Amino acid sequence: SSDRRAHLSVSGASAAQSPQESALAFARAYGPLFGLQEPVVELTVMRESRNAAGGPAVRFRQVRQGVPVIGGELIVNMDANHNLLSMNGEVSETAKTLSLQPTINAGDARATALAAVAKWYKLGQDALEATSAELSVYDPRLIGPGHAPTRLVWRLEVRPKALMPIRELVLVDARSGAIALHFNQVPDAKNRVTSDANASACRSNISLTCSSKSAGTPAGASGISRTSPLRLCASIF
Repeated sequence: SSDRRAHLSVSGASAAQSPQESALAFARAYGPLFGLQEPVVELTVMRESRNAAGGPAVRFRQVRQGVPVIGGELIVNMDANHNLLSMNGEVSETAKTLSLQPTINAGDARATALAAVAKWYKLGQDALEATSAELSVYDPRLIGPGHAPTRLVWRLEVRPKALMPIRELVLVDARSGAIALHFNQVPDAKNRVTSDANASACRSNISLTCSSKSAGTPAGASGISRTSPLRLCASIF
């Protein structure tokens, strides 16, 4: 059967460009539908791969002045000629107004995380090791739980030195020093804990969809519907 997908193209996207350059051209054109104001400065390339259609797929990470937004990503799928097949992702619209000045340093955040994990799992701190703390933006509306305000956090992992089913992701508030979120990343681990500072376990799954059946549809044209300010999953057929 013939390929019935619409092939969308924009200026700056072509097989003569690199996949990353073409993907960024599509991000500039359609990024505002996701809540991005300046995709060029709000996105950084995470990786590039090949999709099922044989074309390039470029995954972007959302950043705020170079600081990564946890869970903020945009994926651009193209065909071999760098026409757009689909875009999907989720970004934080509140990250852009967040101050990036921590009052808690990375060392103190690491010590807080080690002490907390030792207490939760009844282990000595000398039995644990932690990664370096990375300054990050945490918007609960992207990864859950709940709808608390966006925060600046130190992100790190804590795990036992011995072989145990524990790989705890810990987010320490970079201003208050409180633990904003933690959970064990080991699948099906016993006594798995997922909580924020308010011990909330809820998560809202909000979606925004966009579709078009005609090639060359510009951003904002008919056929593109916005149902939420948080996420857009766009598939063009």
